[in-house]
Amino acid sequence: MSIPSRQMRQTTLDNSAKSLEVPFVPDWRKILPENSTATIKATTDIHTMDLTISKIKAVYRLKTFVVHSLLEILHKSPLNRGKTHFQGSRAVQGHQAAHACLYPSIKDNILPQMIQKVVQNGLTPTKTEPFLKNRLGLTSPEVKILQENHNNLEFVTQFILERLPHPNAMHSILAGTRYEMYCNTTFENPDACNQFDTRLENELKPFLKELQTLRLDETDTAEDSMTKFVEWLIVYYTLSIKNLEDQMEHLLLAHEAFQNMRTFELSHLNDCGINEDEFEEYLGNVKSFLEHYDFLITKKIGTPRSAKDLRTIRNDFSILRKMIHKSSLEEAAIYYQQNTRHLGNEMVFNVEAFYNKCALYKQEAEAQLDAMNDCSDPCVYSQMLKGLFGVVDNGIYRLPSEDELHERLFALSKLATPVKEEMAKKQIKRDAENTCKMQLQFETSDDDIFSNIINDENLEPKSKKFKSSNSVFSNQ
Repeated sequence: MSIPSRQMRQTTLDNSAKSLEVPFVPDWRKILPENSTATIKATTDIHTMDLTISKIKAVYRLKTFVVHSLLEILHKSPLNRGKTHFQGSRAVQGHQAAHACLYPSIKDNILPQMIQKVVQNGLTPTKTEPFLKNRLGLTSPEVKILQENHNNLEFVTQFILERLPHPNAMHSILAGTRYEMYCNTTFENPDACNQFDTRLENELKPFLKELQTLRLDETDTAEDSMTKFVEWLIVYYTLSIKNLEDQMEHLLLAHEAFQNMRTFELSHLNDCGINEDEFEEYLGNVKSFLEHYDFLITKKIGTPRSAKDLRTIRNDFSILRKMIHKSSLEEAAIYYQQNTRHLGNEMVFNVEAFYNKCALYKQEAEAQLDAMNDCSDPCVYSQMLKGLFGVVDNGIYRLPSEDELHERLFALSKLATPVKEEMAKKQIKRDAENTCKMQLQFETSDDDIFSNIINDENLEPKSKKFKSSNSVFSNQ
């Protein structure tokens, strides 16, 4: 009987080699145009991270959190995370282009609610009219047509759907907007940095829901939410750093015990008799190794999920545990001699890989903690609000009034100019096929009303070299 070959097919080998050269991006994610959003690139060394990138990423996360909080309060409706469709860039092998925003894509029910309000009450000057003007880019004649037919649900729904970039945009007030591109800003750092953010986001989900409930109940303002959010993050980062320091210490101690165990095992492979003192020392190393190993595989906040990899160090954990629980040293020695056949096999404890990952996690936590400590100052919220939505009076930025803030929040729902141009082309094509349809006219706005958040001075387009900033809020 012939033994089947384990050699992979050449096509598989070729595809594997190609994947190491070309950065991997999921097929369902579209790469945004080069100048549509800022992207920060770091060194290509997978063991080196740029701490300034991590600090700015933490501040970006906070900025978008504040904006989403304000939008929820304005519309009195929850904004939830949708499926991420965009990627700011492709990262080199060993790095990930990580999103800073907790909600790169938004899913909500605001537009259907607006349709119901229009049908019931017509266009109102404080809510539905300014929102739909911004969202759909309506001209005065179109506003008049919609108002005249506002009590026809089918007409209103079709009227709005025709002016959206795609049907799914009915359930996202930010789909196709310049701000959505901003939310898909990516930051390139080693894989471990993005993995740390993933742990953070998973731990954060229940707390975000709690904050959202308090905002929608009108118990908390956006400033209250931001304060609680920053406090939660500071506690999380501090605890993560402590856990990572413990993890790194236990890794070194586990490795030391492992090396001592292997020295004894390999030197007594063919011995019939075992020195009692040497075996007692070996047994102590086994107990020490298992103690540190158990600590390492226990899930802790902010630490890598290394249990699966650590379990491959040895294949005799059950034997070791039974041996240390024998009632006497003699019984343990007999049990050891009965289970020595596998000890000549190669056993590798790559402590450097585990240790380096923990070190990167720790650096990421420390960098983001520094940024959040800067943001814990009570005056940061007003500085951020002024920087994001400030009004220019005599060449000086000032805080917006409530009406001015609402105006700027409505403007976030404006379709980006490239999206509008693409829709206009489709509309012209449809009109050519059916001349009875009213041709839709699009404004050629440059979306300037929110340019200060899109063109953040802390970020350079990815074609430019990244420059560090002394303060996370230096642009404000």
